[in-house]
Amino acid sequence: MRAAVYHGREDVRIEELPDPSPRAGEVVIEVARAGICGTDLHEYIAGPMHAAPGVVMGHEYSGTVVGVGPDVHEFTEGDRVCGVGVFGCGECGSCKQGAEALCGTVGFIGFALNGALARYASVSAKALFRIPDDISLVEAAVVEPIASAYHAVRRSRLAAGETVFIAGAGAIGLALVQFCLAQGATQIIVSEVSASRRVAAHRVGATRVIDPLVEDPVEVVQTLTHGNGVDVSFDAAGVQPALDAALSVLRPRGRLMVVAIWEAAAGIDINRSIMREANIGFSFCYEAQSQVPAILTLLSVGALSLSELITDEIPLDAVVSQGFEELRINRDAHIKILIDPSA
Repeated sequence: MRAAVYHGREDVRIEELPDPSPRAGEVVIEVARAGICGTDLHEYIAGPMHAAPGVVMGHEYSGTVVGVGPDVHEFTEGDRVCGVGVFGCGECGSCKQGAEALCGTVGFIGFALNGALARYASVSAKALFRIPDDISLVEAAVVEPIASAYHAVRRSRLAAGETVFIAGAGAIGLALVQFCLAQGATQIIVSEVSASRRVAAHRVGATRVIDPLVEDPVEVVQTLTHGNGVDVSFDAAGVQPALDAALSVLRPRGRLMVVAIWEAAAGIDINRSIMREANIGFSFCYEAQSQVPAILTLLSVGALSLSELITDEIPLDAVVSQGFEELRINRDAHIKILIDPSA
């Protein structure tokens, strides 16, 4: 089979590899779609950070089960599934709390373990979820990245009637809009430099969208909230101006949730945050076993729209030229690029 193999910074190669066979606890899927994550792009541009040279990339994926390893009883050949990128040991304190992404021996698919940017992928059964018949395999490939947004909203303790500011309208930012709406937020203000992403933010339900190169987000938020500031803000951009804005728009004792993965160290005005008693939290990945089924239910009942998130579908052989390089050069024109390994 052909697969996208990571070798280092700016070095992803399409290689011919043997078709995988499932080991104990694993399932082989024929990959229908796999996404390029912002974290994958960070590894391509600035890595290696988490990715091991020689690993098959890809941790956002969907497909059909074609092989089941020993001791796997929950899946059979023909099952339609989507997958996540991390799974835990199931026994440690973090895993028992549902926080498998924080497990000390966490498995990272597409970084430490071979992933799904390939025709076939053998992954832990713990990382897979059967999808309902009314959800397409294309939609299902986007469940993993939006799960990070769902988890961030849960960690923010957003309550019905509260107001929200979101810095960044990529795939996670747009999913944040929808999950905040589902949670009952009354105002959702989005700041985004990309014109196409601002349009998408409007379409998925943002009540106000800001171009921070033209308008001051703090002034806009102060006007819209009658000088109070928002209850909750999210950094889904991972750059200093966005983080500064997300902190500055908070009301006293407001909550900031950092969702973005950064390529460089961030700076925070500690004294100003102390004097406003800002609550600053961080959200990493998701609690897959409880949260992915909840997201699949929301998709099934039409509470989520993923069409605005998918901006292109490309063949595996084009993953560098039309994927990583396209995102590096023309990132603002895209939200989520999916790879079709069969094309």
